[in-house]
Amino acid sequence: MRASAEFRKAPRDLGFGAGKGERMMNSQQRVASAIRGLPTDRTPIYGWLFMNLKQQIANAFGSVEAFEDRYEFDMAHLFGG
Repeated sequence: MRASAEFRKAPRDLGFGAGKGERMMNSQQRVASAIRGLPTDRTPIYGWLFMNLKQQIANAFGSVEAFEDRYEFDMAHLFGG
């Protein structure tokens, strides 16, 4: 599947950056730009978790979703427990 023209543009062409009033990239844009070697608003974060840790994560963060929100993963790989 071919990406849209806007998605293929470099982030600076889309108005991304750290400047006041500029919007942030979403996870898909951030990861795709990093893979292409283009600038990103921050380094993408990849989570690699085993679901057998679900209870320990929930005990520490309240829920797996709260843990994911805390670290703002751009991509995650959850292994079965």
